[in-house]
Amino acid sequence: MMASAITMASAALSPHDTHILTTLFDPSAAPTPGPTITPSLPPDPHVPASRLLSLRKREREAISLVEAYEAKHREASQSRPSPPDRVATASAALKLLDKLVADEPAYASAWNNRAQVRRWQWAGHPACPERSTAMRAALADCDTAISLATPPPGGAVSPAQARVLAVAWTQRGAVVWEAAKRGGDGDGEELGLEGDKVALEEEGSRCFFMAGVYGGEVGRGMAVVANPHARLCGGVVREAMRAELGF
Repeated sequence: MMASAITMASAALSPHDTHILTTLFDPSAAPTPGPTITPSLPPDPHVPASRLLSLRKREREAISLVEAYEAKHREASQSRPSPPDRVATASAALKLLDKLVADEPAYASAWNNRAQVRRWQWAGHPACPERSTAMRAALADCDTAISLATPPPGGAVSPAQARVLAVAWTQRGAVVWEAAKRGGDGDGEELGLEGDKVALEEEGSRCFFMAGVYGGEVGRGMAVVANPHARLCGGVVREAMRAELGF
């Protein structure tokens, strides 16, 4: 019903206005410009292919610790957000990733996965100084991964680069968005970010949009949902169209 109403209304709208309406009502339908993804490019522009296999093996060792924990506790009751064995698992994984980052600081994927482990350790945990420190560190790891994997303007990326960028931008968006959803104008302080709740929501939306640019489906879907102005505008436009078109 909504899609047909948009089609009816768009007959009297410019292509640009039609695009905006479609984006507001169905973010997943909006075309997302993106870089050229070229399979022939090296997986990582900063790391020789001869080293990637060993780096990925070390990375996989750290990730496997978290996956084994999740498999073990999937059916168990999560009475506390960070029981001792979860903390120990995260610490062991972070130790491996810390060493990997120190040995190969240009390897973007390791920074990305270290951010993910930091977030995993504190998922669902109430606010506390330790959690704030971890989230700030996760944000810094995401920023480093993004900086390393982002191509120069107009440049192409390999599929592996695109995946790293999509995940890193999604993670960055999730950290910022969570801070915004807790409410209050000082929530960005724990992340070293300035601005009120709306500013954090806008930054989260921008991060999700960038994830979508590199092929991240979650980011593409969240980009408009997380945008406070899009939500407000969407509500206004829906009410106006209901009054005008009777739906």
